[in-house]
Amino acid sequence: AFLSILDVHKKSRADAPVLDIDGDTPLTNAIKNRVPHEFVRAFHDSQRNFVRIFLQPDGRGQLPLHLALQLPGVDPQVVSIIIDAAPFTASVPTTTGHMPIQLATKNGMAREVVKSLLLTDMPLDLGMKEFVGFKNSDLKQHSHSFWHIVVECEDRYIGVVHDIIDLATQPQVIALARSFGPDGKTRLAQAASGSVIEILRMALKLHTRYELLSTKPPYILNDVMTFAAIDQGGNSDVLYKYNKS
Repeated sequence: AFLSILDVHKKSRADAPVLDIDGDTPLTNAIKNRVPHEFVRAFHDSQRNFVRIFLQPDGRGQLPLHLALQLPGVDPQVVSIIIDAAPFTASVPTTTGHMPIQLATKNGMAREVVKSLLLTDMPLDLGMKEFVGFKNSDLKQHSHSFWHIVVECEDRYIGVVHDIIDLATQPQVIALARSFGPDGKTRLAQAASGSVIEILRMALKLHTRYELLSTKPPYILNDVMTFAAIDQGGNSDVLYKYNKS
């Protein structure tokens, strides 16, 4: 049945219609029936405006991503395809207020699924060389998915945290460490476990001798970025220039 539906859409290049009285699209029906990921990929490849079908909720108001993250037995590749098709849905809560990252960790989704969700809901664009924003107001709007993984999941996803930090530049690592949690008061570095702090410290090593500090943000003067750092070469003096403002 699903092959026939997809064949019609491929030939007509038509938008996917609502097919049942519950408001389910072919995509949500496919997800509920745990079809192989190739079927879900076909929706992506066959639709002229494929994003629309990945944004259309089912009869309960659940987006395809929400549905795939909650149903046991769904192929993780199905989730990855949905994230790739509509990455911004990773920041959209369910009708009950749960974030996609919370659904993924609650239901034991694969590490790569968790990582994909994180990458779409980070407070900054990882690896961006021109990044210079260290105030919370400089960060992108996000739903605290990274905080959930680092703090609320303790060290269950320490490997994912390591992968994410590996993608960040050193100024970005400092910005992440200084970013506030949902309460708007607690910085990530204040709530993180010792294992995460060690990952941050290793990422802030400079020329094997210095360790950049996240306790104070770097500042820029005459196009030169100045960091607070510890000299670990002998006397452990703190070399710093703090922005007093």
